[in-house]
Amino acid sequence: MNQRLPKRLTRLVGTAPLLALLAAALPVAATASPLTARTRASGANATVDQEQTVFSGGLSVRTPATQNVVAGRGGRLTRVDIPLCAPIQGSTVELSVQDLPVKHSNRVTSAALVLPQSLSDCAWYTFTFKTPNIVRVGEALRLIVRSTGGEAPLWGSDATGRNPYPAGTGTWMGHAIDAFAFRTYIATDGRG
Repeated sequence: MNQRLPKRLTRLVGTAPLLALLAAALPVAATASPLTARTRASGANATVDQEQTVFSGGLSVRTPATQNVVAGRGGRLTRVDIPLCAPIQGSTVELSVQDLPVKHSNRVTSAALVLPQSLSDCAWYTFTFKTPNIVRVGEALRLIVRSTGGEAPLWGSDATGRNPYPAGTGTWMGHAIDAFAFRTYIATDGRG
């Protein structure tokens, strides 16, 4: 982007704040996480099942935030990727997957990450499950993300009102939101 901003506009707010304002108004582009390359091996036989990759900001996971998803294929749910914004090095985030509707004997699987570095931007992080849930086509699941130590990052969410994932809704602090961003991976060969 080699175009110069109009002098009148840059004098009014300055170049850096203006660019930050413009960037905040646009959907965030997905970026590779520093963890993706390290954790991909255990979910190598899995393929993307469901995804919603649009996010225009994020909401804190200091208290649990949720996103409902519907499995598009059967197999083992081996991993989930989510974008976290403004992560702080050393903080811990847990992602759990729960069957829906919620029953007394629900299966819940969890994975946790200690964030490796602080960022002022958003990055995708991979949560790989040691004991994957076996899911069926059309099965409803709830992704639950929460901070378990340190500073809580923001989970990338869509605030545009377009609802990019109509198959399920998100909740944050008791309020329904359009959708948090995510990717679920299903292994159908039994080795994932």
